[in-house]
Amino acid sequence: MARRSREGEPPLWLDIALQPGVIEVLVALFNRDGPLSFNDLCECVPGRRSSAVAVRAVRRLGACGLLRRTGRSMGSWDDPAPSTQFELTDRGYGYARTIGDLGWWAAHRLPASQGFALRADAGHGRHDRLVEEGPTG
Repeated sequence: MARRSREGEPPLWLDIALQPGVIEVLVALFNRDGPLSFNDLCECVPGRRSSAVAVRAVRRLGACGLLRRTGRSMGSWDDPAPSTQFELTDRGYGYARTIGDLGWWAAHRLPASQGFALRADAGHGRHDRLVEEGPTG
């Protein structure tokens, strides 16, 4: 059984994915396969308050060991400079692949989610790139 953060709450790995901006940051970094600036990550997060959402997502992913700052990063985790570079850790890549696998499974197994999933382009169960897939209509 999956470990839970508290009784009645979702498993920790799911709790992370449900935080606003986390999936967008994961997908952007996974697809880049290298570092992106905080400014670039803010552009991936939808909404008027994308910077605040991106700060929380980056901080959460960093605290879980899924993301790290690279090079001569400026600012703190709470207030990164626009040029601060972030990249996924090996654990972060594995987590992103798992999220992609779950999205693929949901799109193919759950009628309500048909056509709305993160999908991998590569075959044989390996995910080289995650993309958002629209309705297949």
